[in-house]
Amino acid sequence: MQSQTTNVSDYIAEASTERQPALQILREMCQKTLQNFEEKIMYGMPSYTKNDMLQVSFANQKNYITVYLPNDTFIPKYQKNIKNLGKTVSTGKTCIKFSKPEIIDFLFLQEILQEIIENVDNL
Repeated sequence: MQSQTTNVSDYIAEASTERQPALQILREMCQKTLQNFEEKIMYGMPSYTKNDMLQVSFANQKNYITVYLPNDTFIPKYQKNIKNLGKTVSTGKTCIKFSKPEIIDFLFLQEILQEIIENVDNL
């Protein structure tokens, strides 16, 4: 079910208490790394845009916490790293899905966010 909240704080607050810490860490990591990006709710999830272009989003879904990336080049590029995270992590065309909050590799996601920063004008 898509969230109807209009701000990220409320989005995180409506998540289960088990998932709130991971969602808050994702938010803080995005705010710190994506400093010149605008934080807003788009498509019912926290999103970060630059020059009105959606770059990163994350979602609290029924079975996953999902991180959406700006395009389909990131998943193939990081496939080996993603595979090393284990069977409880899966991917879509432009997303990484973590089945449990405790398995999220924040350092790995930080690396991806840094690459987005470095290449935002070319994405």
